[in-house]
Amino acid sequence: MCGTVIGAALSQKEHSGTVEQDGTKGERLDIRSCSRYFIDSVIYPEIVGDVWNACRRYNIWGFDINQLPSIEVLRYRPADFYTKHTDWGGTYTQRKISTSIQLSPPDDYEGGEINLHVGPEDIEVSKEQGVGTMWPSWSLHSVNPVTDGERWCAVGWVLGPLFR
Repeated sequence: MCGTVIGAALSQKEHSGTVEQDGTKGERLDIRSCSRYFIDSVIYPEIVGDVWNACRRYNIWGFDINQLPSIEVLRYRPADFYTKHTDWGGTYTQRKISTSIQLSPPDDYEGGEINLHVGPEDIEVSKEQGVGTMWPSWSLHSVNPVTDGERWCAVGWVLGPLFR
């Protein structure tokens, strides 16, 4: 399945990693460097549907969620990274759950660890191919620079009504 997702990504247009800051979206190579490929639920219902079903099943927080409109496949090459950030806020206030699925075998690359900064000690996300990790979208996290090879992952944001 991981190879199928990477193949679907490569059939799409490559985009650079962007960030939203102060209501403006654009490239900020001091904050994020990677390539992105969009996997829409209309074009790839089986891929997005599998991720959506897993997110619904493992929603341990009991969040009121209603959709996963798409996923992005990210490609991290040497020196690519993403500094500490959250996936919630600004125009993204309906994001409830963030998910990342490791598509590359761990020996295909060095570096590129995802770290969750949610307590006194960082939590490093599994690098095992095919493993998905979910966290509340307001959680601070980062991706260390890749030092060798290429790291592929699929990410998505599960939406729901605004928190009240």
